[in-house]
Amino acid sequence: MNQEELFKRHCRENTGKQMCDSGDFYGRHYEKPPIAEDAPEIRNWGKGCSATLETAVFLAERMDVRRDWQDKWQARDATQEDNMDWFESGQKFMGLEGYHSASRGNTYNGENDLSQSYVWDVFLPNDGKDKSDWLYEPDAVVLIHIHCGCDERSGHASPLFCKSKGDYCIPTDLCAEYKAGPVKTGALIDSDDVDWEHYQAIDEKWSAGYSRYPYGALEADVAEWHEDTRTRDSVEVTLKSGERILVTAYAPYFGG
Repeated sequence: MNQEELFKRHCRENTGKQMCDSGDFYGRHYEKPPIAEDAPEIRNWGKGCSATLETAVFLAERMDVRRDWQDKWQARDATQEDNMDWFESGQKFMGLEGYHSASRGNTYNGENDLSQSYVWDVFLPNDGKDKSDWLYEPDAVVLIHIHCGCDERSGHASPLFCKSKGDYCIPTDLCAEYKAGPVKTGALIDSDDVDWEHYQAIDEKWSAGYSRYPYGALEADVAEWHEDTRTRDSVEVTLKSGERILVTAYAPYFGG
């Protein structure tokens, strides 16, 4: 099983029904069909909302599952006599391995376009070194618990033991970004003939580096959405300046 398949499997892990759930009629993620093998990172971009980032693909592009840690935890968890939840099990394991939790968060609590939220927990070795800048620590092991249930307060999957592929130990930008370009009129556009600096000046505000919520910045600039042109990840719009352009959604860059 490759990395992406592992993330997809954890996005559909059966986490059961929880006390927090408000009934039996809510669609739990684990009850949905399996995520397609060729699922794109931009899952869809519907009318009146931001583009959706497929969580499994998003994470697979940015994090590596450490199979050695994963196998070791699974072997130890199978012999664990204590009645612990997945969070407690992962935390106890990391403590026994000589690591401590430096920071923890839930993507649900901030702006994001993820198809499923997740809890991340950054663990650092107990080596006595200053780890106040934990975000940049190359030795960080990140436990990721993907939300597969109904109510966000429960229904999180078993931990994935991950290492970052990028400059930060966790992804920090969780919203889709948007790029401006020329309207396609049926004929192929010669890229050399396009004034890309003009379009970059337009879409600068639609990036994670400029705005915490790029779709909001895009929406503020649009006078009309031409819904008949919409695809999975693009749509033509007329800006408030009067110019008609093509806008394409894409996943935020994660440096490495």
